Amino acid sequence: MRLQRYRHRCRSCQTEYFLPWADLSFFYGTFLGVTRRGEVAVLDSFSDPVFDEVSMLVSNYLGPQETYERGVVVRQVISAISDKDPHGEPFVLDGLPGCPECGKKRTAAPKFTGEEWMADVPPLSHEQWDNWPFLQRAQTVKALLAEMGLKEPP
Repeated sequence: MRLQRYRHRCRSCQTEYFLPWADLSFFYGTFLGVTRRGEVAVLDSFSDPVFDEVSMLVSNYLGPQETYERGVVVRQVISAISDKDPHGEPFVLDGLPGCPECGKKRTAAPKFTGEEWMADVPPLSHEQWDNWPFLQRAQTVKALLAEMGLKEPP
């Protein structure tokens, strides 16, 4: 998969590091998950049934809201429930994963290096989630939404 290479500088510890970013060839509904160590995985919202299930649970819990806002929340929940990379780091689908040195998410604006980042990008996996009963999945989504400060409508 063709990705773009971006230079980042941490504002906390001044570490300079590089991470991949999706280029414009990504299809609508395809999201790149990136860890702070540069591991990547892809979520195809049209073919991954977990996307539909999490979307339904979020909608049931939060009620109607704008599609864009719901999409951001769904991707944040999917980041939290998906399997981690080999180093135990979560794949971030929205925003930046943080500095590989200190873990903080205080970075200067990323700069495109003009280089490609070639990688075999596996699909985002969620084996633990797949093995949970529905009630546990629903309770997990509810807890994650509460952690995000989102509450059920009155």
